[in-house]
Amino acid sequence: MAQAAVDLSKMRRKAAKRLAKEVTAELSGLAMADAEFTIDVNTDSADQDDPAGLGLPSGEAARAGGDGIDQIEFGFAAHRGVTVLPLAKSASGGELSRVMLALEVVLSASATGTTMVFDEVDAGVGGRAAVQIGRRLARLARTHQVIVVTHLPQVAAYADVHLTVHSTGPKGVSGCGASLARTG
Repeated sequence: MAQAAVDLSKMRRKAAKRLAKEVTAELSGLAMADAEFTIDVNTDSADQDDPAGLGLPSGEAARAGGDGIDQIEFGFAAHRGVTVLPLAKSASGGELSRVMLALEVVLSASATGTTMVFDEVDAGVGGRAAVQIGRRLARLARTHQVIVVTHLPQVAAYADVHLTVHSTGPKGVSGCGASLARTG
């Protein structure tokens, strides 16, 4: 089991390098030419007396779980020369939306025919970046069903079908919007 965990970790590290490179390249096309996306794969160390510990062939003890022995963290820097920090701490709303879109575009190559829903993927962006987001979404729509909630005409312009959702807000105030109720 220990050798299988080490082998899985090696494969993850190799895949993480490739995925990070592809996502960084995709971000360049989303008006983030200087952005860097990283994926760190680190062994989750354990004390020798940890019941979840697994003795590895190297003599190191790692915490083993249902997902292996690794801790994986996405990193991001919006500009050159900026230190890469964990994605959750370093990306603004608009940057996070574009990172998620870049990940979806890169990962979608192996999942044709699925449905993808993007709600406010264009949050915090406009102009040239919005046009690039629209183009990426249109490219995804060639092989997937893509549903997008957007307020930007630059993004909506790439759609084949448009739906407008009207709702009545509190006290009868009419507005445009959409809501999704999740059950279960």
